[in-house]
Amino acid sequence: MKNMKTFLTTGALLAASLTGSANAAVITVDGVSFDDNAEAGFVSSRIYENGVSLVGETLVGHGTIETISNDGDTTWVSGDNNTELTFTFSYTVSSVGVGGAEFTDGVVTFYRHDADTFAFDWEDGANSATGTEWLNFVGHEISGAELTGTTSTIGTNLVGSALGLLSVDGSGSGSANSYFDTNTADGADTLFVSSFGTAQAVGNANYNLAGTASLSFKTVPEPASFAMLALGGLAMITRRK
Repeated sequence: MKNMKTFLTTGALLAASLTGSANAAVITVDGVSFDDNAEAGFVSSRIYENGVSLVGETLVGHGTIETISNDGDTTWVSGDNNTELTFTFSYTVSSVGVGGAEFTDGVVTFYRHDADTFAFDWEDGANSATGTEWLNFVGHEISGAELTGTTSTIGTNLVGSALGLLSVDGSGSGSANSYFDTNTADGADTLFVSSFGTAQAVGNANYNLAGTASLSFKTVPEPASFAMLALGGLAMITRRK
């Protein structure tokens, strides 16, 4: 394929859907509260990452979680119970085309911090990983890709969307892992559908893009259904070579 400069804000990665009993209940794990029987939306307003353009390059980044809301009801806001949540992520570019890219080898980790002692630093991804592991995900492959992203430019801003599957990493030590390990379809736990905008160059060598993201997470579909959902994005990526 013809290479294209592709920037993908994978704060898109960060959310999860839960399935449970008919009667929903709010669960609090290490100070972070979420509903055990609703679609949990993690909304990150600050995301920092590098840009990628070639197959084999690694997309890395980090950010903060501002709120968790389920079915329109907010269950946790950053700072509640003296807690902060950050995340780190990495993916490998597996294919690049006009308008987007596909990724594999995904690793996404949430960290819990004490709000009164933690200070988020957008230039320091290692600092975001200094807390206690709260949730561990790895990418879940369907049709050769774990994440499909599409991008376009409006003026000086980059906008786009991403679609993919995640599975709880059973080897991780995240305190909330067991609540998100649903294995609802082909071993996957989370379907994430995301959009992002206002991504602009910020001049840092490690994190040269900054952006915002609104994240929506749905019940995991069967693999065939997910393949159909991803088809549009894949078509955009591979239409022109």
